[in-house]
Amino acid sequence: MSATLFRGLVPWLVPYAAYLFDTAAGAGLRPRVTSVFRTRQDQARLWDRYQRGLSRLPAAPPGRSKHERGLAFDMTVQPPELAAAVGRLWQQMGGRWGGQRDPVHFEAPG
Repeated sequence: MSATLFRGLVPWLVPYAAYLFDTAAGAGLRPRVTSVFRTRQDQARLWDRYQRGLSRLPAAPPGRSKHERGLAFDMTVQPPELAAAVGRLWQQMGGRWGGQRDPVHFEAPG
């Protein structure tokens, strides 16, 4: 079921993202996927908001976001203080996590 939340990711990444989501859900963290694939226009809008100080979360310039290539997703957990634990799990799985600067961001390695 959780795999359907990750439409737009490259196929090989979906099982890993679904595992992370299911693990967080199983721990009672109420995960919520907030972004997967983005068009260049979507990314430009987010970049503009970030540049104008309207977003506390960073955004990559259009053409440089792994979201545009299906290699990243954003996911929140509750309570937010446990995002670092979820991020560490993702890193142990070989992925890259946005850290404290971008705690909702999870991406493929490399």
